[in-house]
Amino acid sequence: MGIAITTKQIRSGTERQRIFNHTSRSGTTVHGKTAIIIGAVFFGAGIPIAMVGAGWLDPDGANAPPIVLYCAGAVFSLPGVWLMGYGVQSIVRRRWVDRQMHQFPTEPWQYDYPWNQQAAHYTDWKPLIYSLFFLSVVGAMTAVPYGILEDEPDSVILKISVAFMSLFLLTGVARLVIAARRLLHYGRSTVRFERFPYKLGEEMQLAFERPKQLSSDAELQCQLRCVEDVFEDAGDDGKRIVSYAIYCDNKTVQDADSDGLGGPALTTLRFQLPSGDYESTLRDTPPRYWELEITAKQSGPDYKAVFLLPIYGAGGFPNR
Repeated sequence: MGIAITTKQIRSGTERQRIFNHTSRSGTTVHGKTAIIIGAVFFGAGIPIAMVGAGWLDPDGANAPPIVLYCAGAVFSLPGVWLMGYGVQSIVRRRWVDRQMHQFPTEPWQYDYPWNQQAAHYTDWKPLIYSLFFLSVVGAMTAVPYGILEDEPDSVILKISVAFMSLFLLTGVARLVIAARRLLHYGRSTVRFERFPYKLGEEMQLAFERPKQLSSDAELQCQLRCVEDVFEDAGDDGKRIVSYAIYCDNKTVQDADSDGLGGPALTTLRFQLPSGDYESTLRDTPPRYWELEITAKQSGPDYKAVFLLPIYGAGGFPNR
């Protein structure tokens, strides 16, 4: 077995590393009742516009094509529905955390996240759904200037708007195709926990179940990272979610297959966890958490999976 290792502690100040093309665990910068109220406002703004397109309302001066009005309504209503659903989910989640914290006050992994204590799993279903939602919203936004362009074919601004939004559509289509190919090709990926939870300062051992479609000769690029989501100013009093890695441990693993006893081939991965303030706090807003990203290049779709890991440093651990 060949393993190359690079470890970097990047906790302090400007040495934090921004993670690009990363799906944060924060969801959005607003939660609970605030998210529900804002979502309801967006949803409510979109409904009358769609009703005008359907002819159910007939306000003075409304002469846009119906398809334009439908899409304009969707631009507001679709994000509104998502935001309301997220708000409800965050309220339910908060209540669960409070109940678990009361029952297990010294065991943060019991109330931090509803862990599967045997393994972590990954599929490309979530990226696929996100891509579909992105395409729906951007498609509706693109249809608005495109529909108006039919009545004003000489408008340069409309032509530029359509061309600009089309680039976002192409990006969304590419992401959708990549996620769909990986999902169909690899299905569900799994890493098994040697123990639960893992403690900072100790060695962590995981068993990665190599999907059958992942070649035994494929070189695995493994990155263990501690991630902090941060709400940063985005101008006009707005906020955006940015993810930073504050600790990274990189390994390149070759020829690391072991007998899976009739099941999937297993690859053992070992990482020395750091000491210090790196404990998972998925219950917080914004959260801190540990991820293991495994990638590999081969013929067909490249492999990629990101696993959420239970790594803690507080008391309550059994004697080991």
